[in-house]
Amino acid sequence: MQLPDTAVLTKMIKQAVILLTSVLLVCPNPLQEDSKATQYLAKYGYLNTMDLTAGVKSFQKMSGLTETGSLDDDTVAQMGLPRCGANDIPEGITTNKKDVMRYAVIKYPESSLLSNDNIDNVILTAANLWKNDHVEIVKNLDDDHSNVIEIVFCDFTECLVGFSAENDMEELARPVDKDGKTTLYLDSAQSWADDSTLSQLSYGGVMHLQIQLLQVILHQFGHAMGLEHSDRMTSAMVPFYMEWVNGLQPDKEDFTMIVMSGQSRVRSACWQLFVLSFSVLVLTHAL
Repeated sequence: MQLPDTAVLTKMIKQAVILLTSVLLVCPNPLQEDSKATQYLAKYGYLNTMDLTAGVKSFQKMSGLTETGSLDDDTVAQMGLPRCGANDIPEGITTNKKDVMRYAVIKYPESSLLSNDNIDNVILTAANLWKNDHVEIVKNLDDDHSNVIEIVFCDFTECLVGFSAENDMEELARPVDKDGKTTLYLDSAQSWADDSTLSQLSYGGVMHLQIQLLQVILHQFGHAMGLEHSDRMTSAMVPFYMEWVNGLQPDKEDFTMIVMSGQSRVRSACWQLFVLSFSVLVLTHAL
């Protein structure tokens, strides 16, 4: 068999390089080119300390997907699901504030399938589902502005800083901590519903258009008590909202995490007391 001479071989290599370059330009690496997916991962904390591939794997783990590290169809579809706007990868430790946490609804949706009384009943049900020996969520009946939790139904484009209707449409709710208080923002444009609205339906195929308020507010109360997102599918702290879930309640591990959060709060208070006492002791000796 006669081998091609050097000139012919060089020409063939050049043609192969040109062909390979063309293929790479036409079929770019989705991890590099999918800026929307990258924006999503950055928004929810996956790129704070991880590279893109590791961030995708971490998101897939949170979602219960196979950890491939690539933006496959299932991963991209997961990014479009309705969800909570809090970070999946928290930047620090969050602790609950008090043993008794009072809440109030500051603003109701202007137009809703649910009446204000229906909304109040759903929120009260969610609060009772979190009741335990360490923390209790109760409605503030005194209107004395001593709320630890405030609930606000609003247009996200008006009440959330940096919210974009184009890039943030997956968000249904977002907890915001400020000055020792947690404000739970819920999108007033959603079709909030409970079991009573479902029973009024006379035809099928509509359930997915309604958002289960109990599922969302139960999750948001968890944030108010210091819980972060979980990849346990039985947890109330899964960041993604399902179409409709019967028998909603926190799982055993959720309550364990509340206890740990409370212990962290006690340790923090003890440390602050120690620092204060030490400072007083130093000043006393100085005088």
